Amino acid sequence: MFSSTSEIVIDRPIQAVFDYISHMENDPVWCPEVKRVVPLNDDPPALGKTYDMMARPIPQDQEGGYEITRFEPPTAMELKLWQGTSAGTTTYDLESVNGGTQLVYTTNVALSGVAKPFEAAVGWLTTYSRGPRMLRNLKELLESQ
Repeated sequence: MFSSTSEIVIDRPIQAVFDYISHMENDPVWCPEVKRVVPLNDDPPALGKTYDMMARPIPQDQEGGYEITRFEPPTAMELKLWQGTSAGTTTYDLESVNGGTQLVYTTNVALSGVAKPFEAAVGWLTTYSRGPRMLRNLKELLESQ
């Protein structure tokens, strides 16, 4: 299993940031590896809500899903995720700072099967490339609104 944490300050109110990230169907807009997210019902984001998703964390698309396992607007949300040979959690912790929002993104993922030997490399990529890039994308997107 690997764990990765990235953080950023977004010059937008905490509620606006939480509202955007809690609608998981927005993921493909700011997460380059996520290709599609489809809610399994029309209910608003809440504890227990589930989504189908497709992402390309490796050189091929993989189907998977999310479930909201912690939902504390506007300060925290956690997702259980599963996809192909990976499973884990993603946590978003938000705090108001000087009129903006500090967002801490933490992911804990275990790879299995044929992907297991690449776990350290995927962890490194997530920590030093994917996580920071996703948060920069989110910051640029939300600050331009």
